[in-house]
Amino acid sequence: MKTYAILLITLTLFSCKEKETSRDNTQNIKKPHDTIAIEKEQVVDIVEANPIVEKSKEGFLFIDISAIYYQGKELAILNGQQDTIVFFKGNKSHIGNNSYDIIEEEHLYEENITVESFDPEYGLFILACEGLNENGYYMVRVNDDLNYISKSNYSSVLEFKSSEKYVYDGFYYLDDTDFTLRVYPHKDSTEISSDHYKKYFYKPVEQKGDWLKLKDDKDCPLGELGASEDEIEGWLQWRKDGQIIVDFAYKCW
Repeated sequence: MKTYAILLITLTLFSCKEKETSRDNTQNIKKPHDTIAIEKEQVVDIVEANPIVEKSKEGFLFIDISAIYYQGKELAILNGQQDTIVFFKGNKSHIGNNSYDIIEEEHLYEENITVESFDPEYGLFILACEGLNENGYYMVRVNDDLNYISKSNYSSVLEFKSSEKYVYDGFYYLDDTDFTLRVYPHKDSTEISSDHYKKYFYKPVEQKGDWLKLKDDKDCPLGELGASEDEIEGWLQWRKDGQIIVDFAYKCW
């Protein structure tokens, strides 16, 4: 009888322990709808953090000319025969047998460096880029010729931007141009009706294919008008038939 009672108590305690363990495990299991909610939140965060999708293999190579000049870094641009055509190191540019101060003597050598944008005083050095070849060299356009820059050798002063990223980072001023902001991203959409809307600077806030949604930049007022009191937004076509068709600045004037 005593043995039976001890066995009964033991079974009861074991059963209770199993229920508690099962209850604890159940609390740690996410229900299907909880998992979906978490995944949706993560997707929203990703979309908001990346307002554009970089698509182009071709784009533009930004060279940190300020770091070269002020931090003593270097960069070599090679031709198809792997000969150095331009070499930057510290505050000097070396072209052929001649050396020049990158900023102070720009007027003496700038005609030898025809690129997308070159203004070392303002830290601008941008080259049209046809992507990265199989040998790890960026294929860039200098003086309308195809030249090469090693990605691994000069990674600290290089930044590649796709065409989509390139235009998205710009500042837009539409006065004295034929470009218009439209209500929707379509060439037949109505032009926005705000007075003097072309007199303001704009920054992109969204991108859909060949169109950018621009919003007036309150931090970059221009001329006597100052910043707009209204929130002005509209769509601008930036690309047609694969070509960039708009002009923009890389900084607020």
